[in-house]
Amino acid sequence: MKKFLVGLMAFTLVFIAAACGGGEDDGESRTYCTQNEDCGEGYICNTEKSECVRENGSDTDNGNGGNNGSSGSQNDGNQGGSNDDGNGGNNGGNGGNNGEPDSEQGGIYVTCTPGETRPCYEGPSGTQDVGVCKSGVSTCVEDGSDWSECVGQVLPKAEICGDGLDQDCDGKDLTAGEATDIDGDGFTYCTGDCCETGWECQGKDPARISPVSFEIAGNGVDDNCDGHIDEEVLSICDSGINPDTTNPLDMAASIDLCPVQITTYGVINAKLLFPDGTTGDIPKNQYSVMSAYGNNLTPKAGMTFLAFSTGDLTSSSTSTTYETSSQPPQDWFQANGGQSFPDSPGCKGGLIQQSDPGKPPVNDPIMLELEIRAPNNAEAFSVDVYYISAEFPQYVCQFNDFFVMLLDSSFTTDNIELQNPADKNIAMDSIGNPLGINLAKSGLFNVCCPRNNYPSCISDEELKGTPFTTAACNALTIGDAHGGTGWLTVRGNIVPKEDFKLRLALWDTNDHQLDSMVLLDHFTWYESAGRPGIAPK
Repeated sequence: MKKFLVGLMAFTLVFIAAACGGGEDDGESRTYCTQNEDCGEGYICNTEKSECVRENGSDTDNGNGGNNGSSGSQNDGNQGGSNDDGNGGNNGGNGGNNGEPDSEQGGIYVTCTPGETRPCYEGPSGTQDVGVCKSGVSTCVEDGSDWSECVGQVLPKAEICGDGLDQDCDGKDLTAGEATDIDGDGFTYCTGDCCETGWECQGKDPARISPVSFEIAGNGVDDNCDGHIDEEVLSICDSGINPDTTNPLDMAASIDLCPVQITTYGVINAKLLFPDGTTGDIPKNQYSVMSAYGNNLTPKAGMTFLAFSTGDLTSSSTSTTYETSSQPPQDWFQANGGQSFPDSPGCKGGLIQQSDPGKPPVNDPIMLELEIRAPNNAEAFSVDVYYISAEFPQYVCQFNDFFVMLLDSSFTTDNIELQNPADKNIAMDSIGNPLGINLAKSGLFNVCCPRNNYPSCISDEELKGTPFTTAACNALTIGDAHGGTGWLTVRGNIVPKEDFKLRLALWDTNDHQLDSMVLLDHFTWYESAGRPGIAPK
């Protein structure tokens, strides 16, 4: 009984102390209450705890900002209230000093009230609500975990010169007299440039974006400033060409290389010559602009391609003799020793019935010389080539009718992998085999009847309907076989905006017998330098 009375007295004292506001939480005494009238001025009754609290806030443990901190700033906890007294208390979620989200509901951090909106702007500092630029609105998503994209905002874009509007949001419309070439590409907003700063072209180099640039697919930028982004690059100059044309500019257009008058970059001049650069009477049937060859060969791009032959393109024979000759390209010849033509690494030690791969003169020759202006953003180009020969496979590593693609460019680099060949001929494979029948030794002759000596041969189906395949594979003798490489891509490196020269030459070596030909198409620009030469299939 004595123990019971002592316990009862202790309980009573604790209850009285609590009811009278005993205990310290924020340095103030708690006052017991059952209604607001029990509290002094500036206080209300918290009926759940039966104690008086400040009317405009909470105690530090559980007021309006204590647990949920909904009115406070996520960053500093001071925007919604003081650290002591309420809307943004010490431990408030999104409004607390520790910057944690407002609250956690089922594993989701709630940062805002669903459906709540706020103004937003993602443009450069100082452009908001200047000129045409304006703010948008973001909306809190359904689960309160994030804000939506900024809807309705207008960001700076390229200035349109003298239209009375401030598109780049710098506070004024631009006039021709005020225009400055900020990026140094030779153009201003008043002369067609659409990007002077990285902001306007998604961080791309503005100096490479101008009216004399080519369009790069898939980069989300209007590279050529024609008002369209990532438009399909179509061949716009190779249709309607007379197949019998003798105009070298038409020949360039047939491979999708347009004159500068159309695209502001491209062909400046074109000449049909002998390989040594001299003029002469090149037989008309050695060249043609074609829309198809045989039953299966069609353009790689556009409507046409260009065909060169050491024989007669109109004949069913594959051994036409014209008896025309010239010297080889002298810079190429001297770079290879000036004594004989370069050997094919695949034929080393395997030459038959002769001591070298051939010597001048070159026979039944033809060459197209092109002066080309590079786009503002191009560091490389390629041409697709399809080589076909009646000398395959009988004369592999004996006679090699040459096709060379000689590039004169100021491009230089310390990267050996990117250096253009010293002899200028980019029509070589990765081990130095020039483009000709000796490529069969490196596996690049694929359009031919399968033979044990040439496992790379797959089928001659593509040559059906041409003079280079006249019977079924199993009925051919080795002398009738013929074959081709299929389409190969030959690539070279250049300097943006430079004027460079490209020479494409074909000839018979050591005789005038058995014809070889090339099809040329799909001239393409690239924004980055790459390994020059014949690209691997």
